[in-house]
Amino acid sequence: MESGIIKAFRTFLSHTIEVEDAILASTRADWNGSRYLIELFPNGTYRLLWKNSIRNMYHSAGRILPIPVLDDDGEVDASAIVEPFFENAIDQLEDMLTALQVEETV
Repeated sequence: MESGIIKAFRTFLSHTIEVEDAILASTRADWNGSRYLIELFPNGTYRLLWKNSIRNMYHSAGRILPIPVLDDDGEVDASAIVEPFFENAIDQLEDMLTALQVEETV
């Protein structure tokens, strides 16, 4: 049976526009030394967080994973970004999902 955390991650990945927006936001935040994160809850829900807003003192009831950034050499123009950049970042998210699934079976 799939855990709520895995379910939450799958739900997030199924929302393509939200995933792409999160990747763009994480890329922009990365330029200033931060990132966006996804917090996955045992009840199957999730939320996106800006890393600087939670600092190191935040204790999650679920799991927090980083949203990957685009490898774009410092330029983000939503109309000019080509699909391979998103595919690479989405592949990283799917690898995180696989790692979570393996972790849960151990």
